[in-house]
Amino acid sequence: AYKLSMKLFHDDHHSWYKSLRSVMSAHGLEQAMLRPDVAMCIFLTVVQESFMAEWGLDLRRPLTKKGDGENKLHTYRLFKDSFYFENYLDNVKIKKHRVALTRFRLSCHNLQIDNLYALLFCRLYSEYREGFMKVFHDGCVSKYFVYFIVNCEDPKVQRALGAFVYHILKV
Repeated sequence: AYKLSMKLFHDDHHSWYKSLRSVMSAHGLEQAMLRPDVAMCIFLTVVQESFMAEWGLDLRRPLTKKGDGENKLHTYRLFKDSFYFENYLDNVKIKKHRVALTRFRLSCHNLQIDNLYALLFCRLYSEYREGFMKVFHDGCVSKYFVYFIVNCEDPKVQRALGAFVYHILKV
């Protein structure tokens, strides 16, 4: 595929090789294009590093990109500060619970109240919160507690949190 795309490029046709070459040139890596295995490996590294840099900037930005409101990632950055696969995606087996938990973590929902308030104090959700809190022996409720439960790797806690958040978002 690499050789075919390169041939198309040299025959003055559009190909993905042209885009790859453009990215590599922008990073001063034209010589890597001579070896397809090296070029692809370096390309993937460059793209990943660029994405990670942009992702990190977006997390730390206090306002939206347009500056017209608070960054929606303000809750997300409480729970996530590095880029890796989240175990809850495997551990929360019920799809609607997994989707709800992901939406909650990303603040991608229609709740008109702060995520932390909903999770800890909102009376509308007290019935569901009591069921969720049975997973824990200590009834301690604080910002640090929320940080702990959202980042907890225990599959039992992750499943309980997924069910709880599902009920909050469903109401």
